[in-house]
Amino acid sequence: MKNIAIVGAGITGLSLAHCLKNHATITLFEKSRGVSGRLSTRRSGELSFDHGAQYFCVKTPEFALFIKPLVQAGVILPWHARFVEIKNKKIIKKTQWNSAYPHYVGVPGMNAVGKFLAQDCNIYLSTLIQKMVHNNCWELIDDNNQYYGGFDWVILSVPAEQAQLLLPPNFSFYHQLQKVRMSGCYTLMISFNQPISLEFDAALVHDNEISWISVNSTKPGRDNTMTMIVNSTNQWADQFSYLSETSRVEILLEKLSKIISYDQRHIKEVNGHFWKYANSKKQKTPLLLVDNKAKLAVCGDWCVHSRVESAFISGLTTANALKQYL
Repeated sequence: MKNIAIVGAGITGLSLAHCLKNHATITLFEKSRGVSGRLSTRRSGELSFDHGAQYFCVKTPEFALFIKPLVQAGVILPWHARFVEIKNKKIIKKTQWNSAYPHYVGVPGMNAVGKFLAQDCNIYLSTLIQKMVHNNCWELIDDNNQYYGGFDWVILSVPAEQAQLLLPPNFSFYHQLQKVRMSGCYTLMISFNQPISLEFDAALVHDNEISWISVNSTKPGRDNTMTMIVNSTNQWADQFSYLSETSRVEILLEKLSKIISYDQRHIKEVNGHFWKYANSKKQKTPLLLVDNKAKLAVCGDWCVHSRVESAFISGLTTANALKQYL
């Protein structure tokens, strides 16, 4: 069987590994301490925060079939949130999410999805790949100058800008990667020393600074302590990426207090996280970036759209294209 290295153990990389596991020997490399990518969960003491993707839906039969084992195992459950849209500090729309069109979350955190998919996979965690060289086969070199060799194929499941740093310029689709633009997002993770009364569990906000508010603790399997996630708009994150952590937190907290009218003294703890590659425009035609001559491929949600299901679709289509060469 061919040996394949997959750089990046987010949903795309893990989906790809599952789709190819019976066709090749797979080794994954992940720079973070855990898998899941933006389906991430951060812990702070006994509390947890889904500081990446907040939920996901299913639109294709392929994705429905893929997540079926996770649903059966209770790793994925629907979040029956009270959803609203807010504009000019007023609620302009209300909806109750239900089982008719499920909005899924991982349990007990969003990263449970990646952990489930990573079972039985050969993964090197906390391993930042910084260079690739080809001598009869592909070799990867990490930031500690450790070599990992003997790969017939290398697949990069990372943002386009990061892929460009690793790929040789003669990669067939290099010019397409240069055209991809991804925008950032700044996320606040807030815990409260006492609950505050809200008319919603999840809110889409039409605002210049804040785009999303959700009460993380209303998701199934979470701790009862009230926790909240606040996402900035992509435009604000990109425009003010130069600000200090303290300044970004202060600005968004002040804006949040105006939108939901709460007393900031009720905040117990607040932390922030900047996602440099949070979003990308929907591709008119999904990108399939498989170079058989170089034995290289690139994939990610940005090849389709910045959604969880898009990450899976990119992994699936890449795997299907690769199978003819294995």
